[in-house]
Amino acid sequence: MSKTFVPLHVYTSYSLLKSGLTLEDYLKVLKANKLQFAGISDINHFYGMPSFSKECKKNKIKPVFGLDVVYDGFLLSLYIKDEIGYQNLIKISNLLTKEILDDMSLKEHQDGLILVMSTIQDKLVFIEENKKRVIEIIKRFALIFDDFYLGLDRHVNSAETTLIRQFANEFNYKLVAFPHIKYIKPKDALNLELANSIANQTHLETDQTFIGKDFFPTNDDLNFYYTEKEINLTFELSSKCEFILEKKRGTLLEFPHPNNETSSSYLKNLCLEGLKKLNLEKDEKYLARLNHELQTINKMGFDNYFLIVADYVSFARTNNILVGPGRGSAPGSLVSYSLGITKVDPIKYNLLFERFLNESRETMPDIDIDFADWRRDDVVSYIRRKYGDERVANIITFQSNAARQSIRDIGRIYNIEIEMINYIVNHLGRTDYNLRDNYRYVKAFRDLVNSDKYYLDIITKASKIEGLPRQTGIHAAGVILNNTPLIDVLPLDEVNGHNITQYEMGYLEEQGFLKMDLLGLTNLTTIEYCLSLVNKNYNLSLTYNDIPYDDPSAFKIIADGHTIGIFQLESAGMNNAINLIKPSEFEDIVALLALHRPGPMEFIPNYAKRKNKQERFRYLHKDLIPILESTYGIIVYQEQIMQIAQVMAGMNLKEADLFRRAISKKDEKALSKLQDQFVSGALKKGYSSKDSNSVFNQIYKFADYGFNRSHSLSYAVIACQMAYLKATYPHEFYASLLRGMSSSTDKFYDYVREMKKVGITLELPSVNHSELLFKKEDDKLRIPLQNIKDVSLNFAQSIIEERTENGLFESFRTFVNRMSKRLPFKREDYVPLIEAGACDCFGLSRNTLNEHMKHMDIYLDVGFLSSELLKDRIEIEEIEDNIIENIENEYKRLGVTISGSLLINIDNEMKKRGSTSLNDIKLGKVDTYGIIKSIRKIKTRKNEDMAFMTISNYENEIDCVLFPETYANYAHLLQNNTLIQVKGKMDLRNNKEQIIIDEVIRLDDLDEKVNDN
Repeated sequence: MSKTFVPLHVYTSYSLLKSGLTLEDYLKVLKANKLQFAGISDINHFYGMPSFSKECKKNKIKPVFGLDVVYDGFLLSLYIKDEIGYQNLIKISNLLTKEILDDMSLKEHQDGLILVMSTIQDKLVFIEENKKRVIEIIKRFALIFDDFYLGLDRHVNSAETTLIRQFANEFNYKLVAFPHIKYIKPKDALNLELANSIANQTHLETDQTFIGKDFFPTNDDLNFYYTEKEINLTFELSSKCEFILEKKRGTLLEFPHPNNETSSSYLKNLCLEGLKKLNLEKDEKYLARLNHELQTINKMGFDNYFLIVADYVSFARTNNILVGPGRGSAPGSLVSYSLGITKVDPIKYNLLFERFLNESRETMPDIDIDFADWRRDDVVSYIRRKYGDERVANIITFQSNAARQSIRDIGRIYNIEIEMINYIVNHLGRTDYNLRDNYRYVKAFRDLVNSDKYYLDIITKASKIEGLPRQTGIHAAGVILNNTPLIDVLPLDEVNGHNITQYEMGYLEEQGFLKMDLLGLTNLTTIEYCLSLVNKNYNLSLTYNDIPYDDPSAFKIIADGHTIGIFQLESAGMNNAINLIKPSEFEDIVALLALHRPGPMEFIPNYAKRKNKQERFRYLHKDLIPILESTYGIIVYQEQIMQIAQVMAGMNLKEADLFRRAISKKDEKALSKLQDQFVSGALKKGYSSKDSNSVFNQIYKFADYGFNRSHSLSYAVIACQMAYLKATYPHEFYASLLRGMSSSTDKFYDYVREMKKVGITLELPSVNHSELLFKKEDDKLRIPLQNIKDVSLNFAQSIIEERTENGLFESFRTFVNRMSKRLPFKREDYVPLIEAGACDCFGLSRNTLNEHMKHMDIYLDVGFLSSELLKDRIEIEEIEDNIIENIENEYKRLGVTISGSLLINIDNEMKKRGSTSLNDIKLGKVDTYGIIKSIRKIKTRKNEDMAFMTISNYENEIDCVLFPETYANYAHLLQNNTLIQVKGKMDLRNNKEQIIIDEVIRLDDLDEKVNDN
């Protein structure tokens, strides 16, 4: 390829479904062609610039940054020459977004920019008859921009190209080779068509082929479309662009504090006040640690950062917004503790400040804060009010097409049956695997793709859109704050009147912007709601700070395995670890959270045996007992590595943290140097060479397993607080867990099953007693009205309001009459209430109530319901209920059955036959039973019948698959509402359990028992 050609008019996948070109593919072709310069000019947004810059730097290619904008109907390609140009382009983009850009504004902001006007655009048609109009348009923009080029695209009509060249020559405009590039090869036009189909929700025909013109040009293409001069001008233009994106542009603002004292002085005074409140102001150990931390913070220029964080945490606590005890490494700071940012004492719990912050750190410290999720936005709003909207922005994220979504998109685009797409998706492995990984590592997926060209074609098409960013989102936690208005130094979007950065989080930190992580934690909301119920039910006034995290009742409920709903402890793997360790104190939970991760998991059995005195062990050295005693000689925490380096090798904690970080990288080249550093230090302190090398080897073994103790301990606090609430106030705890939860979720069933184990049952909803959320009644929890399927929130609220204002409903007649005065009568509002049992309080059978409903609109029309004289004329005989029908309707409306179980008499019989309840089956071989709730038959590519089926026991349900051979053998047995036994294998597909059925047995002999129930 010509060494002087530079691709400039390039749309990458960051043009969001307007390009089929990923940066990865673009860089491959750039490297293959050995290009020195390369440009991008995505449409409307700067999204791709940081990634492009990073990849170019890695591959020693000079990036040219451009942006395509549509102004007054014209496509303008603007390229950045320098820092002033970058700032001006940001402002042009912002003015355009606000629809206040005009020619004068463009002129004011043209410094540092190059304008290229593409010769292919709707309002710029190069034909002889249109010459006068073209002259006016080009002149208009050439007068605005001092540095102006005409960009010659690939015109199909050579006469157009000739006319353009004549025009450029006549008026002395530079004509630069400007092919629009949106994919690599002509056949890759399919990539763009697929992206467009996603964006526009359109369809394609299976046999459609596409050959496009917006591909990366070969040498032959360049020579065909362009002159040598036009090609050389791409190099000339690029040579003017000296702009470097990787530069510190963010500045830390100065916290506005009273009086005229310095930030460091103000911070110190606040910390001393905090220590006083904690009754630690006279403790020399705490004062010495505080002074050490403050000196480091001041030396690194972070005083204002701590003041900013302390201020919004104080706002939250003052305004009854629940704040977590801490997360990450920040709890290792006594300054954080004294300011009330964190709630765990770092000295008491052996947490290290240097793990959080020391002078070797090159970036801003991270103080991540958890807030009750429903109030998190209130804190962000406070920050905006305090510092000004123009200095604050949320952080953008990009949702890219992963393997599953790519396959589903292809299914929709080509109108492939959803069952077939589900079938393919269900063969995928881990969610972090791309399609190539799945083919390489997941045998079931590889076998499927190899089995039929039909599957291969779907996966091939899916691979063309995999990795394409499809839309933007807002980071769940990240917010940036700057000393100056962000629009001066950072490209922004606007959503709901608030700033959103156009760069992702990592790139913002590289450019020096202060990032704050304000996380919304559902578990804190659960705690908050639980406390409100406890205070209401028992006339107490407990606060979050009153909940202990070292109470034996908390450890017992965890050790007993009742961990559903407890923060960090719910998973099956965690329960296996709990069963081994049998935690009996707070430090066990801290260690558990640190150990239960890939890698250190292998040491859980050792920890458990040592704790329970089933395994003898020796400490690495007697001097290390105080460091390793709480973890039974196992190095669990990063802080332990630092302390060992301090005690044995004589390092200070700053050096120890650098040592920890270096050794955790497991760099073989650096290993010898690190060992020499440790051993020589230990020898100087009088340790033997044998002991020194032995300890180093153990550190090396555990270095990349060690976990941040500060984080583990802080999250253990929340876990143990939740366990305490669950043990002490179980009804209120479960009510909090179930709050607002749909009965269609797996967790709902998990919660209900555990409740049954501890003796808490559910009560049917009632129009006279239910609220909007679960509430305790005696030893039961009353199901709320809004948990009834097809009962709207508005209708549920209206029932409660009417009942609150005018008393209980005396009869079904008065209920309908009173409610019809609030909301227009609609039969479909009342039927779900009846079927869910919410009207049982009126003493009539559900069938009788449904019969009433058939005539209710007539009654209302003639005033029967409101007339005392006429009410006795409403005579409907009591109609006996069908209990099976009632139970099925309860299941339909509530997701659970309260009045009874259809399978209660069957469970014992099936147990004798060696079959397991749906409630208790596990991954692997299964033999279970249930009632068929749905069957869906489809045709495979080989025109064979197969089926997807759902079976239920009215407490649980599971999806089943019958492949063609199995379906052919058992299709005659399969009917809805039939009791069957199934044998097969249960596995996880797309994170959901399903059974691949090998055998089906009709349980006709037990059908009578179902009816007897």
